[in-house]
Amino acid sequence: MDARQVRRVLTGYDTLLGKRGHEPERADTSTTDPFDVPGSIPSGGNLLQHARWMCQEAVKFLPDPYCACSAPSCDLCHPPAWDVPADLEKAMRWLGFVQGVLWSTGVRTIDQMRKDNTRPA
Repeated sequence: MDARQVRRVLTGYDTLLGKRGHEPERADTSTTDPFDVPGSIPSGGNLLQHARWMCQEAVKFLPDPYCACSAPSCDLCHPPAWDVPADLEKAMRWLGFVQGVLWSTGVRTIDQMRKDNTRPA
């Protein structure tokens, strides 16, 4: 997946979760070790709010699609395909987490997400 594709999928999931009434909200990070707290796993609604927050944050890691240079050869805005920026990798990890939440809460199936990750024809 390239940055444009990751952006398209994250934006689509943000829209989907918004239509389902989930406001973006970062999960509580005040617990130093969540494994020490019984019942610390968030509920489905909280998971989906956090997933929507992650969608909105992860797109910020990606290059601006409306770059002022508009030149596909610009290495700053359009890096070569073999040079995967660390921020793109981070956005892809966040997308993977979001997809895990969407699957575990029954919002999307594996097949639906496989299609989401495929470039449109």
